[in-house]
Amino acid sequence: MSVSPVDSPSTKKPPRLVELQHLLELRCGTASEATQALLEVWQTQALYAATALNRMASPESLRLSAALGSPSTANTHEGECLHKDALALQMTFERLASSYESGLRELATQGLQALKNAAHYSGREQQEELRDAFKLLKGVLDNPLGNRNFAIWFEFGWTQWMLREPLETVSESFYHAARLSGNSGDLYHLHALRHLAYLQASAGKWSEAWETAQRALERAGDGSPSVWIEAARYALGVGALSQAQALLDRALDHSPESAFALFSDPDLTPLYGACSQTMERFATAAHEAAAHELERLHTARQTDQYLMDKLGLKLEMPPILALPESIQSSSLFEAHALAAAAHAEASQIFDSAIDLVEKEETKATENARRLKVQIDQALSEKAYYEGSLRNIEEHARESGFSLHNYSFNNPFFRKRNGKAEDARFAYESFRQQLAQCETYLKDHLPAMEAAFDKHEGRRQKVSEVLQWLIAKRAS
Repeated sequence: MSVSPVDSPSTKKPPRLVELQHLLELRCGTASEATQALLEVWQTQALYAATALNRMASPESLRLSAALGSPSTANTHEGECLHKDALALQMTFERLASSYESGLRELATQGLQALKNAAHYSGREQQEELRDAFKLLKGVLDNPLGNRNFAIWFEFGWTQWMLREPLETVSESFYHAARLSGNSGDLYHLHALRHLAYLQASAGKWSEAWETAQRALERAGDGSPSVWIEAARYALGVGALSQAQALLDRALDHSPESAFALFSDPDLTPLYGACSQTMERFATAAHEAAAHELERLHTARQTDQYLMDKLGLKLEMPPILALPESIQSSSLFEAHALAAAAHAEASQIFDSAIDLVEKEETKATENARRLKVQIDQALSEKAYYEGSLRNIEEHARESGFSLHNYSFNNPFFRKRNGKAEDARFAYESFRQQLAQCETYLKDHLPAMEAAFDKHEGRRQKVSEVLQWLIAKRAS
């Protein structure tokens, strides 16, 4: 009989994620708790993997064991995904139970709560909560409506598994969960298929397990390395070696932490050799990535001096990451973690620098724009007065009157040339305005143009620095 999740912590058997995942989903209330829980699973798997590889005692296995090491930092993305799945399952459970009459809905709610309690307890308290969950969920399934609820069937099956019910009985519950959720597109369907395949394999029904796993693969999507590893185990069980290898390569490529599940699983031993070559390539790539990120970080840490020298700007630096003297002796995951930490610090520095320089660019652009507007306005006024004077002169030539000064003593003359008098008045007014404008330009334009050139030069220099920072941020 297969191990149940409640057995895992105290047995000598390496843990598989499918055995523990729903336990963690019920137990972990936050993404950080899920992240830490997954780290502990990987660390346990790493111990078993090291033992298995060292027992093989080949140069390749010993080299791989040293390269793997043990994860010391958590993969926050995987933890966030686990917590997100837990929330999705709970929402589905509550949605399906929401249409029930109050008594039936309370049975479902209390059944799930008892399971959550069991996930936090151990010993007799855990067993009591599991028995309560069994009775409550069974009460829901005894109702014709509740009997159609795939979430209840899954949680009931999982409760049976925790209580070490016979495999055939537990498999039947997971079968109903998968059957009823087939058209839902819900996460419960994938969970039911994974658990059903695992129990089928535990019962020695490898062909059925592989068939069920292929249905799970269709639903899993592109980000499910644990599903791929499980399916590889079943594929190997039916002799589909090439398909098993392809699935493992896919899992390792997506998540290097999959190596702990792979090399700690005795059922996958036949593929250790081929996967060892893959992991050696990953180890080389991880060290190269770490070297690249450390070089990028070195550049980033010089950014404060660079900005001071180029633009006279002071950049506040974040806390400095402690770096190892050499990365060559680091394990794959130490190198991977170092690369991630170096990348994060460098990106933080570059982001702060980009934000600072973007503000400076905005300031320089606004200063240059304001001066350009002033210069253009003054030159535009000069051009306006000059154009107006030319228009009046053209009008005077066409109308046959002079714009020169004349005597106003003759009333008859003044009456006959009223329009000419208005034109002469406007002409003289525009001449005075033009003279004032030319004086202003003579006194201020050189300084304004020099100031504009200064601000425009500053803007261009800031823009060049900004482009350099953006390129380094993306490198």
